[in-house]
Amino acid sequence: MPTWSIMRNLMRILMLLLIMSPAFGLTLFYGNFSSALFLGKLHLTDPLAALQVLLANPAGISGRLVYSALIIFALYALLGRVFCGWVCPLGAIQEWVGKLPIMQKAVTGNGSFKYHLLLVVLVVSYMGSIPLFEIFSPMSLLNRMLMFGLGVELTLILFIIMLDIHKGKGFWCHQVCPLGAFYSLIGRWRLVRLKINKQSCTNCGTCWSKCPVGEEVLRPAVNKGSTLLVHADCTNCGDCIDGCPKKALSFGLGVGGQGLPVGVGKEIFIKGS
Repeated sequence: MPTWSIMRNLMRILMLLLIMSPAFGLTLFYGNFSSALFLGKLHLTDPLAALQVLLANPAGISGRLVYSALIIFALYALLGRVFCGWVCPLGAIQEWVGKLPIMQKAVTGNGSFKYHLLLVVLVVSYMGSIPLFEIFSPMSLLNRMLMFGLGVELTLILFIIMLDIHKGKGFWCHQVCPLGAFYSLIGRWRLVRLKINKQSCTNCGTCWSKCPVGEEVLRPAVNKGSTLLVHADCTNCGDCIDGCPKKALSFGLGVGGQGLPVGVGKEIFIKGS
């Protein structure tokens, strides 16, 4: 039974229900994926959104914005890029579209372009005094569609889906999304990681074929005989665990092991103690 996949989809549904709850008169959650108020007391802010606000208007930064962003920052430092695999509605749409028969093309490339795009977003936010990505973020557009119905925002969402069809499954998430790049940087030294049992692993390739981000996330670690996955783009989604026929994969805690990620878009494996 695909245990992790079921839990991920339930979490996605729960988050969408929370986002939409004010429309049904509920007061559990106010806001969107950029900034929200939970249970009327806990302020939560996307760290990238907070950083853009800081760059755009340093004088307007507040203590509440800082601590609300630090809460999410700490969560992703612990768990890695889990927003992409467990929360993001666009990621869910891409995964579901990726299961269609026409979606057989695998995405290629090392994913470095999204880091360059992230840098552009931050520079423009600073020079233009405007939180650029928050205006055009697909997550923000999806939130508007959920609350106000279909509009021009649908055009961009369809464009992203067409990119996936033309360039390969998960192209936006792996190659383009600046938010994903930012979370990859935060989760580069995450505590919760995928563990690989070298004694049970037969190097059959089933695990990396299941990865929604791309096979290059897991394949190098398996081929090198690593016991911990260090790739920053891993979303800790658990699809590889569900798919492994030998049950050689699991989640565990670790910050060292056989590799630490160094540089952007690549890994250098060094022996741990």
